[in-house]
Parts: sequence; structure tokens; C-alpha cells
Amino acid sequence: MKTTNLLAHFLRVTLILFLSVTGIAQEPIGGPYQTDSTTVVLLHFDNNLDNESSLTAKGVGHGGFSFFPQSVNPAFGPSLRLDNDAPGDSAFVSIMDTSALDLTGSWTIEGWINYFSFGFGSPGELGLVFKPGEVDYWRANYFVKYGEMDRWFIMGYHNAAQTATPIVRTPQNFGSPGVWYHFTFIRDTTRHLLILLIHNENRELLTFDVHSYDPVTEDPPIVTVQPLLIGWAGNRDTNRTFFDGLLDEIRISNIVRQFDIGPLIWDVTELGNQPTTVSEYPIKAKILNIYSPGVVQNASIHYSSGNSWLEIPMTQIDDSLYSAEIPQQPFASIVRYYVSAEDDQGRRRTFPSNAETDSVFLRFGIFQPQTRALHLSFEEGPGHIPQDSSFYGNPVTVWGNPTYFTNSAMGNYAIYLEGEQSYLEVDAPFPASPEFTLDFWFNMDSLESFRRMVSLGTGTGSSNYMVFLMPDSTLTAESSIDNDPIGASGLRDELKLNTRINIGQWYHAIYQLSSDTVLLQLYDANDLLLDEKRLSIIGPATRLEGKFRIGLLYNHTGYFGGYVDEVKVYNYARDLTVGIEPDEKPGVPLRYELSQNYPNPFNAQTNIEYSLPVSGRVKITLYDILGRKVKTVLDEKKPAGQYELRFDAGHLSSGIYFYWLNAGDHALTRKLLLLR
Repeated sequence: MKTTNLLAHFLRVTLILFLSVTGIAQEPIGGPYQTDSTTVVLLHFDNNLDNESSLTAKGVGHGGFSFFPQSVNPAFGPSLRLDNDAPGDSAFVSIMDTSALDLTGSWTIEGWINYFSFGFGSPGELGLVFKPGEVDYWRANYFVKYGEMDRWFIMGYHNAAQTATPIVRTPQNFGSPGVWYHFTFIRDTTRHLLILLIHNENRELLTFDVHSYDPVTEDPPIVTVQPLLIGWAGNRDTNRTFFDGLLDEIRISNIVRQFDIGPLIWDVTELGNQPTTVSEYPIKAKILNIYSPGVVQNASIHYSSGNSWLEIPMTQIDDSLYSAEIPQQPFASIVRYYVSAEDDQGRRRTFPSNAETDSVFLRFGIFQPQTRALHLSFEEGPGHIPQDSSFYGNPVTVWGNPTYFTNSAMGNYAIYLEGEQSYLEVDAPFPASPEFTLDFWFNMDSLESFRRMVSLGTGTGSSNYMVFLMPDSTLTAESSIDNDPIGASGLRDELKLNTRINIGQWYHAIYQLSSDTVLLQLYDANDLLLDEKRLSIIGPATRLEGKFRIGLLYNHTGYFGGYVDEVKVYNYARDLTVGIEPDEKPGVPLRYELSQNYPNPFNAQTNIEYSLPVSGRVKITLYDILGRKVKTVLDEKKPAGQYELRFDAGHLSSGIYFYWLNAGDHALTRKLLLLR
């Protein structure tokens, strides 16, 4: 063993000298490393857990750890093997807490990893380097982890006020088992930046991420008295956070290690959906050769709202800020874009970092305010993919085996999800909105809690909106609202209804959120109000990216089992928005439609929506329960489009009525309930 250690040390020194002689930076990224006064931890794993830094203790092994004879480079000698591929495994290394491990300033955390498997059970977050919190392990001083669900590296810290967790991360689905990767996590307090770098075994940069943090609200990092963990995230409630694979050359420094990495791009404007009235879309980005020689030579925005791509040069505003404008785009188009930069040494970078390699882009949609952003009626029937009949025409992707059934709340068909692998997904920007109305019918097979019926969630677990069942079989809803101290979980608790859901019954749920109010309502199969909760908030919703899903929350594993029907999303809060006038909506619908009046039941006034795929005369007539004509609500010629009218019941008495739409050779009817 002693001979092996001496040989590894000799090879390490030889490689450093070789790199120096050949003109490469004396301390290249990836090592081999030597200690200096700023080194807090340095573990070579040369058949031992010795720590070359005098500032902290040596490592202590736990569980099934061993030393593997090979590493990413022969000069490194052996590597650390953590065997966590079966239930009950709990291999990791710890270093006793000292003040030197409590990092609150600049830092650089580095290491090599080669993961073998994702362990067992449902996906978790594999801890690589973790300084966990006191009670909640995730309130960490700093962390480097690999998320199984989305297959990405995540690095960050929790602030001392326990209000924020600034992070950087790789793209999703990054990395493969059995391959060596070098990770670098830098916190730069001079520039207020977090930087992630991932290199391959040849030390070629694969991806990067840079985010600025707020030095007032997100600083300083929290300090904990927990030991430093290597190979475990410290979650004592589950063993799904143990790392299974190889690690080597783990180094932590209390300074920024300045590697030659070329131009970096950060703080790129991530536009939300833009109204049709906006004439251009300004994009800004910060671009700089932060730790590298040379200067940025050019920067551009690349954008597309169709099949072809256009490039716009960016104008330099100051030493790092660049700007350009994307010109106005047509209604209902989806604009994809990314930023590129190149320095005078020929090094090119993009943001997102994998834009040109994996076609991952930023995007936004061009929308008309106060419109229906999505409508799935499921009237296509067996053998067909559900179609969005809103004028945005959002594409629907079917996962698993959703089935059409005649057990419907409205029309002829509803969609059935068996609760094991089936869900529907809309990967388009239009269902996302800071203010919204989510309107749908559901009928549950089983009362499993936290199964999201309808949601628009992100890869980090936050959401624009979601509706789901609590453990006591009551309904609730949730949205991420950064401006309100209530938070998403607090909103979930406050909106929780009292009515318990029963298996095999149809319910109508409506969830609305505006800038100052949130409203959750539950109706029975006859559309009679059962329960509601209304809260004052400091809105609007703030997590507007992600994927719209029916039956499964994005980045979640709990499938909804049951029937869903008549799913509608509006980009405004229908009952909570003041000053909306009946108006023709843009776009050409796919078919004739007559929607359920809203609200229903109602007292004096209600809204009726209808759609015409072609121009022609349209007539809406009201009948009583005996079939007698009561009133002609509308009788005029209309161009193709989607319409909403406000019906005033006036002098009519309480009771059940039917309203008929006649247009072309189509006749549609709905029932409404007037309560005085």
C-alpha cells in the first residue's frame, strides 16, 4: 500500500510538471491538486481517507466503502468506491465539523465522479458533497448533488435567513452511468455569481451554468454544525440520497479558483408570454471572459418562430452587458431563442449551454389577453389524440394508455387514466399565466393523496398551478407566489376545502388566481356549489415555466387514477378580474362549441362562451324546463371566431333552463340553473 501511495504521488507531481512545461496553466481544471493556504479539504483517496488540508480533520468511512484501483487518470492512483446499489446500503465519508468547513464567502468545490446506478426505490437526490442543515438536511451550508428524476447536477446553498436557495444546475438528462465527470462549483462574492462547470475525462467543457445571487436577500449562506458528507445528502428519513459509484480528487477551497474557461453567459432575459400589442421583445445578457485571457469578440441572439432561424447581433452596453431586440411576431406563435458569444481565442459559448448541441432553447408565446388558453373536451373519441380546440392549438402528447370512456361529465366522452403510467402533456407556453382560471371535471377511482389531477409544474417542484387531493380526501390547490409570505405550502393549507371527495362521483373544480385573490370552488355532478375557499394574497403567480399535465405532476411519480373531462385554462381570473367586456376572441376554432355557462348556478348574470369555425348566422335561445321558449339571447351574423357574451337573467324566476345554439347545421344545448 505504501508503494502504491508513493507511485501515485510521483505520477501526480510528474503530471503537474508536464502541464507547466507544455504551457498549460500550472493548476489545470481537474487536478492533480496540491494544498495551499486556501485549501479547506483535499482528499486523494489513495487507499486512505487522509485529508491533506491542515484546516480540517481526516475523513471517516461509513458502510460499504472501499478503494478502487483505477481512477480517471493513472496519475491519481486509486479512487473511492461507495457501494450503495441495494436496500440497506449506507456507504459515505464524513469529515468532522470545524469552523473552516463553514463557508460564507467565496469558494470553489471540485471533484471527479463516476456513478454506477441510481440505487433503488423511487428517485431521490444523490449527495456528492453536502454540508447539511440541522433539522432539515436540505437547508445546507452548501451542496453538490445529482437529481435522479431529471438526471442533472444541482449545486447551491441555503441562506442564513432561510428564505432562499440560490442554485446552478446542468440541463436535464445530463450524464451517463460508467463515465467520469469533473464538477466545479464556484461562489464568487466579488461578482455575486454562482458558477457550475462540468468537464469530461479529457477536461473538455461539456456544460456550464451561471447565475447571479442577490447580496442582500440571498447572502450570507447558513452555517451549520453538521459534518461534511461525501456521497450522502444527509436525509435520515430515507436512504435514497446515497451515491453509488466512484469519487476522486475532492477539493474545497475558500477562494475562487480562476480556471481558463473562456466566455461565460449569464442573466439572460427569460421572457414570459408577450401580448400581441408589444412591438419588440428586448433581450439582455451578461457576457464576460471572467477568469480567462482574451476578450469577447461578438455576441448574438438567435431566434425562430417557425422552421428557420435568424440571428441578430447584440450591442455592448458596458463591460459585460449586451442587448438586442427580437422583432414583433404573429399571434399564437412560439418564439424560441438563445444567446451565443465568441472570444478572440475562438472559444464559443451559448446560453442555454446545450442550445446548439441538444436543441434546448428559451421560449415565449404571443398571446391575446383575456382568452381561453387551452380547451380539451375529449370529444374526438377512441383512436384519436385529444385536440386543443382553443385558437392556440396547443399540441397534446399522450403517455401510457389513456382511454376514452362514455362515462363523461359533458358530451359523449371523457378521458380515463388508470393511475399507473398514463397522463397527458402539453409542452407549450400558453397554458402558463400569472393570473389564470383552471376549470375541469374529475371522477376518482381511488382516493390516493397528492395525485395531481391537473397541473403546470416545473422541474424543481414549484408550480404555476396544481389541484390535488389531501390525505383526508379533501380538495386543495397550490401555486408558487414569490411575493406572498404564505408560500406554496401555506396556500395549500389555507385553500383546503372541507368537503370530502367520494369515489365514482363527478365533480367540477374551478381554481382562479389574480393579483390579489385566489379562489377554489367545488361543484357536484349537477354543477351545484358544494364548497369554496377565497383568500387575499399578494400575487400574481410567479412560476410560469414547466409543462401542463393531466394525471401527473412534472418531476413527480404519483399518477392520478380516474376520469377527467372538459379541461379549460384561461389566461385571466374570470370571476376575479374587473372590467372584462364581452368581446370577440381572435383565431379560428376547429369546431362548433357551446360551453357551460359560468358561473353556474348564478343569481342575475352569467357568461356564455361559444365558438364558430365558419362565419354565418348564430342564434342562442333560452327555454324553460317544460321546453317553452323564454327568450332569444342572440340572433345575428358572426364571423368565425370564439365569443363570450354576458347574459342577464333580468326578471326570470329561479329554476332550471336550457340554452340552445343553432349555427349552420349544428345545434348544441346546455343546462343552466338560476337561483334568486
